[in-house]
Amino acid sequence: MDKKKIEIKFRTDPVTVSVIESALFAVTGEMTITLFRTSRSPILVEAKDFGCAITNEKGEIVSVSAGLPIHTMGLDFSVRACLQYFGDEIYPGDVYFVNDPHKPFYASGHTPDFVTLVPVFYQNELVFWSIERGHQADTGAPVPGGLNMSARTEFDEGMRVTPVKLYEKGKLRRDLWDLIFRNLRLKTMIAGDLHSAIGSVKTGEKRLLELIDKYGFDTVKNGTQDMLEYSEALMRDRLSKFKDGTYSAERQLDGDAAGGPYKIVAKVTKKGDSLTIDYTGTDPQSGAVCNTNLSNTYGATSIAVFMTIGRGLPSCSGTMKPIKIIAPEGTMVNPLSPASTVVGTLHPYNEVIAAVKDCLSNLDPQKSIADWSRATGIIVAGIDSRNGEMFSGIEFHSGGGAGGNWGADGWHNANYNCSALGGQAEEHELYEIFYPHTLLYHRLWNDSGGPGKWRGGLGVEYAWKAETISGEAVLAPYADGMFTTIQGLLGGKGPLGEAEYGDAYLIKADGTKVDTRRKTAYYYESGDTLYYRGNGGAGIGNPFERDPESVRLDVMNDLVSIKSAKDNYGVFFKEGKWPFEIDIEATKQAREKMTSKK
Repeated sequence: MDKKKIEIKFRTDPVTVSVIESALFAVTGEMTITLFRTSRSPILVEAKDFGCAITNEKGEIVSVSAGLPIHTMGLDFSVRACLQYFGDEIYPGDVYFVNDPHKPFYASGHTPDFVTLVPVFYQNELVFWSIERGHQADTGAPVPGGLNMSARTEFDEGMRVTPVKLYEKGKLRRDLWDLIFRNLRLKTMIAGDLHSAIGSVKTGEKRLLELIDKYGFDTVKNGTQDMLEYSEALMRDRLSKFKDGTYSAERQLDGDAAGGPYKIVAKVTKKGDSLTIDYTGTDPQSGAVCNTNLSNTYGATSIAVFMTIGRGLPSCSGTMKPIKIIAPEGTMVNPLSPASTVVGTLHPYNEVIAAVKDCLSNLDPQKSIADWSRATGIIVAGIDSRNGEMFSGIEFHSGGGAGGNWGADGWHNANYNCSALGGQAEEHELYEIFYPHTLLYHRLWNDSGGPGKWRGGLGVEYAWKAETISGEAVLAPYADGMFTTIQGLLGGKGPLGEAEYGDAYLIKADGTKVDTRRKTAYYYESGDTLYYRGNGGAGIGNPFERDPESVRLDVMNDLVSIKSAKDNYGVFFKEGKWPFEIDIEATKQAREKMTSKK
């Protein structure tokens, strides 16, 4: 984008705006490192299931960390919740806490996401908010582990805290702190994480005040506002270059204990320099866990935009101002009380992203991304007989593959779309320390990526055996794509054959097989073995246009089978030749024949 063609009235100047923007990003980066290096739970330390952000005094996002966007893209709602609740009773030295995802606050993605906030004052004037949100291993729900997959209402989700002050004017509110931890299992670990979160947001506060001291109050405040307005202008300029039109897409998700499959509908209307994204037609809210609140719907929409037509633009509220979002009340994307949203940060969050990306591919195909796998993960919780202590966490090594990008293959074992590669799988050795399981294998699933000119990334298959569990432990899957499929884009295909769907089951110690594909709670004991398969991402573009050499390398690396190379890509190899010499003539004839059938 040629910045000289974008005209706004700067309060400062373009160079200063760029300096302020980079400085704010450096602050969120240090906040992220602070939390990562000091937190205790494997969910934060290993999987990095958290995010940090800075907003202005009104709650408009001005910078986000390079963490999980599922956390950072909804934090403006958290700030507005505090502003709404406390009004003019916000003071220097305050530290706020909230995890209530429900109306009227929408202050968190779901109850396990604890949000910590600090208002940043300069000479008694509120200037910024420093914020962290991270997933915790317990909420005090009837089922340990933070995600009660048996929930039917918001009252089954465990502890919900409206905006409160953990510290008031610099003084810890011990009564409130004790009340929170009175309701939680894993008190020591979660308390350590909360101390880390406070350290992270206080680090943000310190660096922001140093930034103001260095450049001056007016320069920083005006430069931040310039950045928001310039980001809006950049997005409007980009939108104005696309043709006007209306585009619709649907995505399904498996469902939950109340029913399914469910349908997410997105309709994108582009007119002039603005977009309207309308979710009218989406199924009514579920009576179980598959609902996502309004802040999640806004966050998922933002992720879809930034992954496609918004690439390269600042990840801030200004960029999203030209976009209007319509999410009808009483649907899965804006449920009413007493609906549960306990799995809403994943499903239908990921399906919202997929439907919007599909629509946006009509505006700019060369910035398109095919569907990611909806294989997400499993919650495990119980007592480890090695030490008599509780274990609880998310198995992040169960991630599927990313969808193919226009111009590049999808990433393998990419976790889920709403993470946008921000999370990661646990180290195997540390996993076996944290959990009483022995990993039997963890590997890429051959042929699990959807065919395309640019192939979908591969999913994974893994297995573990429970070794040292006292009594029964809880296993709560929240993955999707076990009964419904993902879609290729612009001629690409979703995963085929066995990989069309994921799979998960337990083999009990007595040899009994238990199907664990559905979103509910299961129980397991020492001697039981879990087997899991999460498929890959979808492909983009015609697979018969894929470079035959890329197909050969995929076969060499055991990513694609010889059969799939022939059937799905039209690439043939000479018999007995190593390393897999391409039969150019047979490949040409096969591709011509396959193309003529279309």
